[in-house]
Amino acid sequence: MTQFIRTGVFAAASVIYLSCPLLAEAAAGNASSGTVALTPSPLARRYTEGETLNYRITGAGVNNGPGYYGEAASTVKKSADGVFYEELKWSKVRELGQEVKLPEDFRQYVSLEPAFKHVMPGLMYSPFLDSFNFYVDLMLAIKQPAIRKPGDRAYIKRSLPNSWAYGATLVGYDCIDFDITFTELNEPSGTAAVLVKHVPPPAGCSTKPPADWMNKPVMDTANNFFQVKKTSEGKYSVMVGKEFFNVDVRLALPSGRILSAVMYNPVEGIAKVCSDEKLSDCGAPEKFSLVRNITMELAP
Repeated sequence: MTQFIRTGVFAAASVIYLSCPLLAEAAAGNASSGTVALTPSPLARRYTEGETLNYRITGAGVNNGPGYYGEAASTVKKSADGVFYEELKWSKVRELGQEVKLPEDFRQYVSLEPAFKHVMPGLMYSPFLDSFNFYVDLMLAIKQPAIRKPGDRAYIKRSLPNSWAYGATLVGYDCIDFDITFTELNEPSGTAAVLVKHVPPPAGCSTKPPADWMNKPVMDTANNFFQVKKTSEGKYSVMVGKEFFNVDVRLALPSGRILSAVMYNPVEGIAKVCSDEKLSDCGAPEKFSLVRNITMELAP
């Protein structure tokens, strides 16, 4: 089958991070109405300057292949304009079974405070990018006026492509909408939970795929995953199908700190090998099914 590897290394075209620019844009403001809710969300983070936490994140590789691991020491700081944020210092990072040596001064900055403006981490390794995804998903939930009690739901329509094209990956993008549900509020235990689904837009992506045959749905929704890679033999490895993410975040109350975050990310579709750049002379399609499972948790 056509080889497809997800890693945090940008050149390897990791799919889970496709939504990061989109997430950062959505988290910068209330994606459903363009305004920030006036009443505080029960999910809101209540930071204390100097607070320290430790997280560990584990990612199973595609279909249980080589995965990754990392540990982050979080310190809460406040910017000059009064915005709280977390400075993450990473250690014990491993990617595809290999140790990653980081620059001594590398830090990642995330926050659950609505005024904070997220930017992509400076290094494209899986622990940094998946943790980024968790923080921005939860921030997006916090900023929805419709999300105030268990059972509340908000659907945010997006159809713009999120590209990971780089190097041999000539075309690579997906598109998603956000479906957010406040799933649990347990006052006796002081916990709450929210589910953020990244789902295929009902009408598909706003961008035309590289070949007309890629418009035909291969699963039960419009296609929202497209990739074309140039092989070492000069041919074109093509994948098209359906991708979605389920992100389940559990947090402590009243602090709002993340206790755990779990991501389930499958991609299903068909793969072809084509001989021409227009993708018109292709071999028989072959079904593929890929799954990633990610867990981040607060360490003792």
